[in-house]
Amino acid sequence: MALPSLTQLELQECYVQVDLPRPPVVLPALQALHASSSYMYGFLDFLGPCLHVASLTVLTLQGGNPIEQVPEVHFPSLRHLILLEVTKAVPGFSILSQFPSIQRLTCRAAARHNQSFQIGIADVLAALGPDPHEDGDTGHRIPCPQLHTVAVSTAYKPLDVLAVTAQISTLRENGIPIRKLLLPESSLTQSSDGSEAIAEFRTFVEIEDFQIDWPTPFANVQFTDEVGLRKSHRSSNNY
Repeated sequence: MALPSLTQLELQECYVQVDLPRPPVVLPALQALHASSSYMYGFLDFLGPCLHVASLTVLTLQGGNPIEQVPEVHFPSLRHLILLEVTKAVPGFSILSQFPSIQRLTCRAAARHNQSFQIGIADVLAALGPDPHEDGDTGHRIPCPQLHTVAVSTAYKPLDVLAVTAQISTLRENGIPIRKLLLPESSLTQSSDGSEAIAEFRTFVEIEDFQIDWPTPFANVQFTDEVGLRKSHRSSNNY
């Protein structure tokens, strides 16, 4: 099965307990894929062997439970990984080892009141560090050697500028070239490090307001104008 012109696909309530299609679905033009489940990340077992998406650049994932065993997936062109409803346990940052080609990582935190579940930029940077990805042969493993931008939606505690600076320095030394952070404005305004430290931090790493850069395949003037003309034509025919 092939859908040669499909560029964006959204799969909701995916489950692993489905009959896997044979042969795989070939989507040569697919650039953006959103896959979600209320319960688990089992759909990764489906996405890996059953979808051939050589041009995929943006992948959005959402699930309800931690990943206990990360399935092997192969998206060689992937550049932007978006994780939704993220906590310190869900999905589990070991998932990053399956996406070594990403250049951007976006984490939208789950809306929870218990701070023990919430994540901040320090948690994400810590997960990218060498220690969680120890490799018996090389000593350490770099999960995302091209990653240059990290976005995190929450600021459940004020930003510790010195600590985050040290984390980014360590990542750069280990081959992860972080150069931009997208954070809530409150993470900087609530920081106790002072305006001088914040200003110096901005020279060390580029800072922008948090946003999720959703793919908008239909947001072009020609499409909008054509739809508007059709609606206008239908309305005029009703009189």
